[in-house]
Amino acid sequence: MAIDDGAQLHERLGSAIGDLNEESSPLLAYFPSYTWQVLFLPFFGALGLFMLVILWRELHARSSRLILVTAIGCLVLTVTLDFFEGLDPDHALNLHTYVSDNDDLDAWTRVRFRRSPHDTLWHFSRSIEETLEMLASSLLWILFLSNLPRVASEGLHVRFRPNDLETVPP
Repeated sequence: MAIDDGAQLHERLGSAIGDLNEESSPLLAYFPSYTWQVLFLPFFGALGLFMLVILWRELHARSSRLILVTAIGCLVLTVTLDFFEGLDPDHALNLHTYVSDNDDLDAWTRVRFRRSPHDTLWHFSRSIEETLEMLASSLLWILFLSNLPRVASEGLHVRFRPNDLETVPP
């Protein structure tokens, strides 16, 4: 996830495919948000569901299951926020435009941020999305590391020196 987020792989690939196929694919032309969601969301959704089912069976502690559901919930929320972020400002489903048009935020955001309400909401929405994504990754790391001793109860040997890798017994 960190490599994808840093290199923006799914966004770049989705944009490239969207530019090529927008005229030939009615689904891509109809979908109002980022193209990557149409292309990758079925795969990511299936992968998340697979991870939930497999880990639910492996994790028996209530706290571990709660961490798992929270992490996956954070990932679902990030994709949802990303969907709204990718909408055109004049799209009917754009929450940033709806809130900025229906609440008197103009003076407040111009004084504090020197931006329009829409731009300010978009910025904070994106910040929240990235924070939730990092939180989900951190929760999954906590989950895996806290259950590692149970899984590796027969012994766990971690070697960091290159010479040790050559002499590790089977």
